[in-house]
Amino acid sequence: MARETFPLNIRSDTLWFQGKLSLSDFKTYVNLRKSQGFNTVQMCVGVPPEVGPDHPSARIDLMDAAKKIDYLNKVEMLAIAYGAWGHQIEWLGVEGMKNWWGEIVEVLDNKNVVYCLTGESNIWIGQENVLLPNKSTDDARPMPNILSRILHPIKLKQRKEKWSEVLAHLCSITQKPIIIHVLGGEYSYGAVNNPEFLSAVTVQTGHGYIGDEKIRQIVLKGKKSYPNLPFLILEHQYEGLHSQFDHEQQLHNYKLISGLTGNFCYGAQGIWNVGDGRFLAHWGKQTFDEALKLKPPFNK
Repeated sequence: MARETFPLNIRSDTLWFQGKLSLSDFKTYVNLRKSQGFNTVQMCVGVPPEVGPDHPSARIDLMDAAKKIDYLNKVEMLAIAYGAWGHQIEWLGVEGMKNWWGEIVEVLDNKNVVYCLTGESNIWIGQENVLLPNKSTDDARPMPNILSRILHPIKLKQRKEKWSEVLAHLCSITQKPIIIHVLGGEYSYGAVNNPEFLSAVTVQTGHGYIGDEKIRQIVLKGKKSYPNLPFLILEHQYEGLHSQFDHEQQLHNYKLISGLTGNFCYGAQGIWNVGDGRFLAHWGKQTFDEALKLKPPFNK
């Protein structure tokens, strides 16, 4: 059976910490996003980024996530379901991660969903346990990723091999489209040894300022390497991050990026972390409620 086609014209919001929302609050959020022109939500169904597994904000309930995805599908929206974050493979091991993905597929495979193998596959090389068991990056700050990758080249190679093995397994148990989320400066096809299993080329341009020409070059390089695959920038200049990247910048981003790729993934400080102004406030103190009042980046 052929793999399902990756959907086109993605207009996505980013909600990593969906587990912090009740089903009722999630429905209210989705109804708003639907009315604003969004058609997709990126969401973690495993442990979200920036927290250890026992942190209060790391709630994992796969059945709860399934109910939320059911509602997304009911209003004709797509879920991009992230099963893990890159360093978490060192917590579970390869076989444990395969088993976890088996559980995800068993619960979600009958839904309209794209699977993201992992977020930021090469994050925190050699520092995987910094947040264990219940810390967040409010409490502990790993060294910059570029430095950790330089200091641990063997572990970097091993990380790539581990996620490649899990990717092969995931491809063997589902026909859903599969992507992988990478760190800034990387392309998805370079993050694994078997990129032929991936359904789209993805990058992250990061959360700082990056000029338009640089964005164009990033996209053109990726599309040249894999011209027949969709292209997504999964993270780019979250609105409100460190009080930057306001509505006008988001309108500019949307026009530029959607024009280059046909897709656009939006993120806002306060939304992605379901923030209360204190949780992960080193990224910004904008709350979830404040961020929901922002104008959408699309012309609905």
